[in-house]
Amino acid sequence: MNGLSSWPASNQQDCCKWKGVHCNNHTGRVTQLFLGNTYHPQLDDCSFEGQGYPGHTLGGEISSSLLELEFLTYLNLSFNDFNGTQIPSFLGSIKSLTHLDLNHAGFSGLIPHQLGNLSNLHFLNLRSRYSLQADNLYWMSNLLPLKYLDLTYVYVRRYEHSSWLQVLSVLPSTITELHLRGCRLLSIMVPYHMYATVANFTSLRVLNLYSNQLNDELMRVLSNISTRLELLKLSSNFLQGEIPNAILNFQNLKELKLDDNEFIGQIPEFLGTLKNLEYLDLGYNSLTGPIPTSLANLSSLRVLDLGANKLNGTIPKSLRLITESVAISVWENSLEGPIEESFFFQALKIRGNFNVFYKFLPQCESKYLGSSIPTYIYCHGFLQNGSEISFMASIPKVSAGVMDIKFRNFRHGSKLSIANNSISGSISHFQCERMSIGLKLKVLDVSNNFLSGELGNCWTQWKSLSHLNLGRNNLFGEIPDSIGYLYKLESLHLNLNRFSGHIPSSLRNCSQLKLLDVGENKFSGTVPLWIWEMRRLQILRLRSNEFKGSLHQNICQLSHLIVLDLANNSLAGTIPKCLNKIKAMAIGDSPDDLGYDFDSESYEENLKLVPKGDELEYQKNLGLVRIIDLSVTDCVEQFLLRLQVLSV
Repeated sequence: MNGLSSWPASNQQDCCKWKGVHCNNHTGRVTQLFLGNTYHPQLDDCSFEGQGYPGHTLGGEISSSLLELEFLTYLNLSFNDFNGTQIPSFLGSIKSLTHLDLNHAGFSGLIPHQLGNLSNLHFLNLRSRYSLQADNLYWMSNLLPLKYLDLTYVYVRRYEHSSWLQVLSVLPSTITELHLRGCRLLSIMVPYHMYATVANFTSLRVLNLYSNQLNDELMRVLSNISTRLELLKLSSNFLQGEIPNAILNFQNLKELKLDDNEFIGQIPEFLGTLKNLEYLDLGYNSLTGPIPTSLANLSSLRVLDLGANKLNGTIPKSLRLITESVAISVWENSLEGPIEESFFFQALKIRGNFNVFYKFLPQCESKYLGSSIPTYIYCHGFLQNGSEISFMASIPKVSAGVMDIKFRNFRHGSKLSIANNSISGSISHFQCERMSIGLKLKVLDVSNNFLSGELGNCWTQWKSLSHLNLGRNNLFGEIPDSIGYLYKLESLHLNLNRFSGHIPSSLRNCSQLKLLDVGENKFSGTVPLWIWEMRRLQILRLRSNEFKGSLHQNICQLSHLIVLDLANNSLAGTIPKCLNKIKAMAIGDSPDDLGYDFDSESYEENLKLVPKGDELEYQKNLGLVRIIDLSVTDCVEQFLLRLQVLSV
């Protein structure tokens, strides 16, 4: 559909009635243009270029006739596709602008310094995905009224003597939200007196420096940041030492993310004084010692992530005061001891600890069956608000038998993971038993177990699923047609089973599908033509099956494809030369994200690939992978195919 379909060719009609055009009620002058794509996903930090979005995508050349709109205050071109062109420098001459939103509009190249002439600007969003660059930010010193700035994934070049400190020093003190994620900002050693050059951001509410190259120098100047700060994201940097007590200055904090750094020492007790904290993420560090009991004072907490550290001791009993509404992750630590029945978790992830187990009291009902997938544990609403629970082989009796888990009171479920265990038995009774969990679940991950049997033809009661992982089990038979009822499905893993027959054509109804992995099975026949119609597909893995026939030219319609693995089949014919036109395969382009983030829950896809014969697992870096593998087992054929790929 054309986003400008309401704009007539004739200039005689009232343009104020055109879609996206807003005028002043008294003067009739155009003041606002809302030309952003009407369809786009909800984004937080997960960013991507707006190429190929459905909806009203605009592109082409932006006309300088915009300069005639001398009263224009608001311009929104977000989530369009301007195909890698530069931001027009003449936008800096629309002096009346107070709001400029170019979020994921498909621009690339250098940001024009002329934008610094927009002296009335309050809102500037240039969020990109490794396409836009800034040789410096000194031009921003003229944007004195600026309150909101988003330069997420804009590459701030490493000009001489530059550092994040100098970047901040040119920004106006009026800033309330500052997003500098993935800008490749550096920390360099500078004299102490230079810390005073950082503006005293007295109004700052949000500071996002996620995924840069900052070290503990950053922590030394936190005292210059506004005490009104509500969100502080310093994830994925090189921060070292102990968590600084300067964080105590931010008593209004609602979200604190310090994950994926190099912090050591114990979790400080003072974090328990941040009474407004709703989200605390300290995962992927080297923190030691016990979980502090003071965290029980965080009555507003909704998410607590302490995973992938070196914590020891038990989960404090005092946490039961807040756990009913909190999602807790303590996986990959050295915790031990029982989890009491009095804990009512919204979500709990404990995989990878030495000796953590559930202590079921007499009034709890539980079963251990010898040959069934888990279908129930319920204990006074133990999982009443549950959204995830991860089991381990070290849970008593699990390895000897099979726990039967049934979510009778699963009211707000979103994610169920029982992956990476030793659970055996049939899957169909769990899949087909009528229960409320299936109607609400968005993620079901039962991968890497010993489940067996055929899939039941009852996917109609799982219509909320967006991510389904049945990989690495002993499942067999044909895929039932009812899987096509999973209209919201974005990823489907069926790899490393014994499925056979054809991939059901009903799967074409899953138009949101981004990842399809049916590798290492016994599927046969030709690769179905409808697969090349799945325009949102980013990862297609059909490796090690019995597919025959040739590759159809329509494969080149998959413009978002970043992984194409058809290795070890019986395909023949020529390789389509148009493969080199798949946009997402180019370095610098990036498709939309493969996981999800909602209601304080997140899920990241993972995929095992075999580049150069070595099996490697990709998770956080999956979006950066670019692979085409058409190799076959025969050495001569493999050599010839690789020569063909190189010549495309």
